[in-house]
Amino acid sequence: MVNLDESVANTFSLGQKVSLNIKSGQAMKAILGQISYIAPVIDQASGLVELKVAFDNVDKRIRPGTSGFLLPGSD
Repeated sequence: MVNLDESVANTFSLGQKVSLNIKSGQAMKAILGQISYIAPVIDQASGLVELKVAFDNVDKRIRPGTSGFLLPGSD
C-alpha cells in the first residue's frame, strides 16, 4: 500500500506495472509489482490517495507491513 498526492496518483492506472524498492531484512530489494487498487476518494485529512501494489513473494522474505517505495520512472 502506498499513499500518494492526488497529482501523482492520477498518473497511475489499475493493472499498471511499477518498480518498487522494499526492505528485505537489512537490505532493500528491487521488485516488479502491479497496481491492484486505486482508492476512489482522496483522504480529506492528508490529501493523499491510497494505491495498492501486488507483487510475488513466494519466498516470504517480505513481511506484511514492511516499508518500501515506488521507484522514480515507474510505468
